[in-house]
Amino acid sequence: MARRKTTRLLANADCRLGLSQRRYGLWVGIVLAFASISAYAYMRQQPEPLAEDLARLSIQLNQENANLKQAVERAELDDRHEAATRAALEKQISDLSLQVKRLQDEVAFMRSQQKN
Repeated sequence: MARRKTTRLLANADCRLGLSQRRYGLWVGIVLAFASISAYAYMRQQPEPLAEDLARLSIQLNQENANLKQAVERAELDDRHEAATRAALEKQISDLSLQVKRLQDEVAFMRSQQKN
């Protein structure tokens, strides 16, 4: 008889535990449903600020892109100017080197004439 009473007490405890778990699950489901509905309602109210933020960000990125393009164009122009300047200076160095060589030859010729 003691065994039956113990079994019945255990069965009742399991039953109570099962009921409390069901109630807990029900409340969790209700809370989750309420949270989902609230989040959905909030998101439905907020699309305009998000669209405004995206539009503002798009304008800002377009301006930054235009500034970067101008910077690239200036850098390319500077590179071309530097290359042209370098080429002109190299030509001038070459011309002056030829002139120095010619003058050195003339000086050597004059010295050889003076020795004779």
